[in-house]
Amino acid sequence: MEHPQQWSAYAPSKQSRYGLVPGHQNTTTKDPMARPPDMRVVTALASRGETLASTLRAMNGGPVTALQHLSTRDVVMIPDLFEPSSGFVMPPDPWAVAGGAAKTIYQRLVEEIQHATRLEAAPAQGGGSGHRDVAFSTNTDGVFTDDADGLFKAWHKTTPRAAGDGLADPNGRDGNGHLIVNDRDRRWQLAQQRGEAPMYSAVHARIEDFFRMKIQGKRYNHYRDMTNWKPFHHDAAGLDKDAGKGGKDAGKG
Repeated sequence: MEHPQQWSAYAPSKQSRYGLVPGHQNTTTKDPMARPPDMRVVTALASRGETLASTLRAMNGGPVTALQHLSTRDVVMIPDLFEPSSGFVMPPDPWAVAGGAAKTIYQRLVEEIQHATRLEAAPAQGGGSGHRDVAFSTNTDGVFTDDADGLFKAWHKTTPRAAGDGLADPNGRDGNGHLIVNDRDRRWQLAQQRGEAPMYSAVHARIEDFFRMKIQGKRYNHYRDMTNWKPFHHDAAGLDKDAGKGGKDAGKG
């Protein structure tokens, strides 16, 4: 790594910074952009309203403004959606230990999946190829370990070079960006039906209430470290015009 003092050895640029902008002004153009922006980041506080619509009205009061109406180009950030101050109710913890430290939502979700993993795994269906997905489970400390019967499954194909840490396929040709909880695994389905995944259910109930929507399908995406990532992609409605009918393919994350 070069030391900052070494930078003085390089000759300064011969082009003045004032020549980079026409007319030596700090404003490149004074004409407003007519087209919509590629992306607009909208921040809303759930503590300001019971629903997203009421929150946007409360935070952007007065005459109707553009921020009271969202578009497909908007990214909405709601930092307090799962905070008690905004009305989110923490469900009882089936595995709470007397005198134990309070757990975060993340810790409770991972613990619920860990307990579901201990249920008896269903036998593999057919498949003479012997292929097994890259899968993991967690121990009592929340550390991920390789486990062919684990509920955490490597997901979203990419290249081995771009794969998350430990998520390259054994075939040497493919990689995976992140993990999901295998929502088709009977153990995870039973855990939810038995009430053994209360935090997972509470998160979905909160999303339904705040966004005034009915969740038709759900999947737990998990990014276990900073090497995990989600490639840019379209959900089904972006490729199949029938997949998104009735607003059934709207992602919330």
